[in-house]
Amino acid sequence: MGSLGINGYRGQPGKIIKVQCRTLDSIVEELNIEPDFIKIDVEDFEDAVLVEARRLLGKFHPPIVLEANPGDPCAGITKILKENGYAMHLITDKGIELRDEIVAVERYRNWFCLAHP
Repeated sequence: MGSLGINGYRGQPGKIIKVQCRTLDSIVEELNIEPDFIKIDVEDFEDAVLVEARRLLGKFHPPIVLEANPGDPCAGITKILKENGYAMHLITDKGIELRDEIVAVERYRNWFCLAHP
C-alpha cells in the first residue's frame, strides 16, 4: 500500500520514504512527447497532478481517466479541468454520465474526462 499522505492511508500507518517526483509537464517537455491518454489514481492528490500538467492539458487535450474518492479534492479537480476545457463523465454500470462537476460517489469512483472539441 502506498500513499502521499504523511498519516498513512485509511487508518493504515505509514512511514516516510523519500522519492524523486516529477511533474507531467516537465516529463512531456524533456522527452518531447505528445500524450494521448492519461490515467490518474493517486489517492487524494489528483488536483496536485493536474495543476502540474496544465501545459500538456492545454496543448494536447488528452482524454483522462481519474479516480475520485470521498474526501478527495473534487472542487480543485473540477476547477482545473474546466479551466482547460474538459467535460466530466462519471463511469457507471450503465455507461458514462455527463456531470457538471467531479463529485465523489462511493459506488462509482472513476471519471472519464474529455476536452471539448
